[in-house]
Amino acid sequence: MFDNFDEWADQRLSGLPAASLVVAVAEHGETVFGAARGWADHATSRLATLDTPYLLASVTKSLTSVALLRAAQRVDLSLDEPVANWSDVLPLEASVRGRGPTIRQLLRHTSGLPTYFDFFYDGIDSKRTFRETASQYGLLESKPGEIFRYSNLGFAYVDALSEAALGRTTARLIEDEIFAPLAFSSGHVGPLYPSPELPAVRYSASGLAYPNYDTTHRGASLAWGSALDLLRFAESLRVHGRSLDEAETADLLAVDQAAPSYGLGVRISHSRRGAAFGHFGSMGGCASAIFTAPKLGVSAVALSNSTAGEAAVREAMAAIFGGDVGNSPDRRSADGTELDPYCGSWHGTVWSKHGGIPAALMIARATGIQISIASGPFIPVLASPREAGAVIAGSARLTLPTADALVRSPRVQISLRTVDVDQLSGTVAASSAGEGEGSPWIGNHLPYRAQFRRST
Repeated sequence: MFDNFDEWADQRLSGLPAASLVVAVAEHGETVFGAARGWADHATSRLATLDTPYLLASVTKSLTSVALLRAAQRVDLSLDEPVANWSDVLPLEASVRGRGPTIRQLLRHTSGLPTYFDFFYDGIDSKRTFRETASQYGLLESKPGEIFRYSNLGFAYVDALSEAALGRTTARLIEDEIFAPLAFSSGHVGPLYPSPELPAVRYSASGLAYPNYDTTHRGASLAWGSALDLLRFAESLRVHGRSLDEAETADLLAVDQAAPSYGLGVRISHSRRGAAFGHFGSMGGCASAIFTAPKLGVSAVALSNSTAGEAAVREAMAAIFGGDVGNSPDRRSADGTELDPYCGSWHGTVWSKHGGIPAALMIARATGIQISIASGPFIPVLASPREAGAVIAGSARLTLPTADALVRSPRVQISLRTVDVDQLSGTVAASSAGEGEGSPWIGNHLPYRAQFRRST
């Protein structure tokens, strides 16, 4: 790839009308490769460079986690404190506050909070506050520490906790603990880059420039940085004492049975070239990756300003570290035989802030799962991979009758667990399959508690 990077990048960009790819690699502290290809801003013919700031999507989680680790050590804040200690500013379901998640579980995605993301587009949406979001969607889908469930909402709680416990926003925390010590010239956290002529313009897969957008989970999604600055951050994690000391690094990389390949805001891989850790990111108009392999002595960054750039970013990381770098925890799809215990008719309720919405399921081995909402027709559910503990998972082209769901969330995503032989519980989420479903922009994933009983 590195011997013919321009040709490789041009092939990956050939189907993307207005995008770029940037890759940078360091070995044992020296930058050994760096190249950029394509447009940072197609409209002005501005080319991408190694210094161009890109929106980093979920790579932000690694920055947030490292910054919090550094700050917590100095103020004696334990990551094992439950967030219920700040219940006045961190709403949780009243029934579970006593056994609520810890800070560590929020960073590790084992908090029990549901899968969640939201985007509020300039000139189109009014942004919800964190309190409004947490009050409506801050439900515990499982017991804290029980399973890994990737949730941006957990990092929204970290954002609020940073202000409550440390007196600093996540943006300020990252600035103080990472950007300033590492002399970032491109670092920023927030929906708008302060110098609009500098960053890579974000493009949809079809080449449309994204409008500016905000989210309630900034500490999960809204950091900006250049390839060279991020490579310096990756190298600082590879070498003890630069960003984290040995004990803090051990804390960052510690795993447990619920999350065997995810530490605190970092994915951990054991590829054919050795252990590596870091993160991928992907959302509207951006794709990113940052990984470092301490024993190998290698760190790398890959960035794109297209929603469709994720495949190329992952391909670059696979070429550098090995084919399985950054793989997600295993999920399984259900075959027909696994549905046998649940075959039949089920009735239930999907709970929104305005009250209960009647729902029903029909499950058969031959025809699979069908769902009805608000006494409407039954719609087929396309089975999808299931997280640990779930017995039924899938999506259907069906819009929930709630105000939030009507905003770029034209599907329902179902995830249900067994309570007993006659009860299922979990979430039915208003969701989007991506760009092009009723909107050129990425939509939301908004979970509602759902309960079903077997019909007699």
